[in-house]
Amino acid sequence: MRKLVYIWLMVCCSSIVEGQSRFGISDFGVDTSKMTIGLYGEYGLGSTALTNRMYMDFLRGNYVEREVLDKASRRLVQFNKAGGDVKYGLYFSKKINTLLGKAGFSYFVNVADRIHWDVLFTDDLFNAIFYGNKSFEGDTAKMGTFAGNFQRYQQLQLGLIKVNENKSIFGMGVALLKGQQFYQINIARANLYTSALGMENELDLAYSTVESDPNSTNMNDLSGWGTSIDAFYQVPYYILQNTKENESDWKGYLRIEASDLGFIRWNDSSRTRLKDSVYHNEGIFIPTGLAVSATWAEDQSDSLKQLLQPETFIGSFASILPGSFHLKMYQANSAGLFVSMGTVIRLFAKYSPMMYLGGGKKFSDKLSIGGTMEFGGYGRFNLGFEARSNLKNYEISLGSRSLGGWLFPMRAGGNSAYISLKKKF
Repeated sequence: MRKLVYIWLMVCCSSIVEGQSRFGISDFGVDTSKMTIGLYGEYGLGSTALTNRMYMDFLRGNYVEREVLDKASRRLVQFNKAGGDVKYGLYFSKKINTLLGKAGFSYFVNVADRIHWDVLFTDDLFNAIFYGNKSFEGDTAKMGTFAGNFQRYQQLQLGLIKVNENKSIFGMGVALLKGQQFYQINIARANLYTSALGMENELDLAYSTVESDPNSTNMNDLSGWGTSIDAFYQVPYYILQNTKENESDWKGYLRIEASDLGFIRWNDSSRTRLKDSVYHNEGIFIPTGLAVSATWAEDQSDSLKQLLQPETFIGSFASILPGSFHLKMYQANSAGLFVSMGTVIRLFAKYSPMMYLGGGKKFSDKLSIGGTMEFGGYGRFNLGFEARSNLKNYEISLGSRSLGGWLFPMRAGGNSAYISLKKKF
């Protein structure tokens, strides 16, 4: 149980606004320049139930007040989600005069550190962990159907981008992945019955965990290896074309992009653990405030510790990356106005389809500002902003896709920020 609590806190305290990356290989093009070098970084967290204030209290080591827990508890439904990503790296891209006798090509090299996590949990699990099982007297807390994933890896990516004569663009990148750390827990069944007077409890538990080599978790350790593919295709698209005289036409594109389609094979020192058992206890099984009690597990009987001690198997396994598909439509006119809309679907990530609508204005060649509205993903509803500035041959972009988390931390369940800097030659 203590292991479960720690995994719960690790995921929730580290959980992004949506878990979809702001940066993809379509950002590695060189447009009118001959060569580009760039740095980028982003983080974010999101949940359909947990609030930004709750995340911050955990990360700072603060005591989580009852009011904060009550706010999150009121947001719960039967099944709840949290998740996110961290990504930072650098890239280099350069135009190629000709490739196989054809013009319009450029190549890129991208190096990045990647972290992803996600969790699916029930309302009963949250209430049992943070309020204790006394609130379930005469009832059964159904804490199963819990699934959590955490993985960290580094990537070295090489790719090509081709601009065709009809202005359509195609790009593809292939990455070599170095696995650093992986942990997955699945609780298929965790039914905790508490008698009417709280004097007897019975826990029916079945769970499994999969973990990469626990002795190799540093960035310089090679715990696994893998590969992934990214690709996109973009075509000119004029949905807001204006035919009136003396007014600017709208021009833009339609793009579909696939990212992180791949796997990692973890080494022979990885662990798989399985447990299926029933435990009977007299007295309160989970005291109030378990989540902040570091000594709870040590105080339990030997039979409970035996219940929580699973069978362990050592051997390699493979994990699938949380791949994504992104469909985007973008339109802009010569007056500087621009709009965008799209949807993101992620695989193997417990991620609801996310839809967004954005817009803004380019005030000059040096400054543009925009905003977004997002629905779905790991959250419910989020507002975001972005500012972009060009100073000579430098371009800087920064923003957040979860303003609600910053402005209303007791109510909103997201927190994110991103920044990029590139130099054009």
